[in-house]
Amino acid sequence: MAATVALTMALLGSPAVQADAQVSHVYHVARHALAGDYGKLCPWQQAAYQRVIDHGAKQYRVWQTQYGMWDRGRYRGDDYHLASNVLQRGTVVFINPPGQLRVVTNCGSPNNDRVAHRKGYGQWCDVWTRTPHEYGLDTCGADLWVIRVPKKRGAK
Repeated sequence: MAATVALTMALLGSPAVQADAQVSHVYHVARHALAGDYGKLCPWQQAAYQRVIDHGAKQYRVWQTQYGMWDRGRYRGDDYHLASNVLQRGTVVFINPPGQLRVVTNCGSPNNDRVAHRKGYGQWCDVWTRTPHEYGLDTCGADLWVIRVPKKRGAK
């Protein structure tokens, strides 16, 4: 798993912000979420936030866009979906904005990464939303914390 994490981090292309988990935004959100301040959590959310408390998370800057059923491709999805061409499917992240846990479930056009690089970001990600500009989102730079990278099949 360490090799997978190292490879993923290397592929992100932007320097990692070595955020101390004790002071990072995602740490504070995790603490409140586990205390029940945001309502009942799904088991995967609880596990992800507990992982932040126990192990921290690495922060990156990314170029964020949005997609959904309203988009010209009529993309189906759910509130926890995120697209990335760099992070492998199943990777759990916290992204701000919108300040939520997401799971990488698909990818997009390689052109998205080229745009991100031209704008000075290491990678692109696409947040699934129910409507355009949900959560007040717009195409923008965002903070993304990688919480868990799934193990490759057969890895120990």
